[in-house]
Amino acid sequence: MNRWVAGAVLALLALALAVPACDGAGTVVYMDGDEVLKTQEAAEEGPTVLDAPDLTQDGYWLLGWSTDPDATSGEYYRGDKVEVPEEGLVLYPVWGDIAALIHQIGGALAVVGGALLLIGGGALAVVGWTRMSAAGIAVGAVMAIIGAALVALGVL
Repeated sequence: MNRWVAGAVLALLALALAVPACDGAGTVVYMDGDEVLKTQEAAEEGPTVLDAPDLTQDGYWLLGWSTDPDATSGEYYRGDKVEVPEEGLVLYPVWGDIAALIHQIGGALAVVGGALLLIGGGALAVVGWTRMSAAGIAVGAVMAIIGAALVALGVL
């Protein structure tokens, strides 16, 4: 009987060593370069709600988090529900340049405003031409030229 108990204990021990633990409880590590900002244990059951730290950086805004430290767009966001792998999840902040955003918005506004001036100026010039109004033609032409210049600058 002792041999049977010893054999059963050895069999159970071998089985426990052969089967890896699969509790799915990895750790989320929030990094900034080589610095660990925060760690978060994964939920024991179901998805983990990301509790990323609130970061600020002068001249930039936080786009999200990524597994790639050189990413240009976020894959993960505070409040996302994710399944954390057993080996864990390492996330890096992804920053957006505020000056670049302002430039893009300004360019878009210039294109829209320029297009409106171009259309309005063209229409005014046509009305001026049909009414034989030199002032209408001149103002319309100037508006159209300014509009075309704004469109060109906005695209750049």
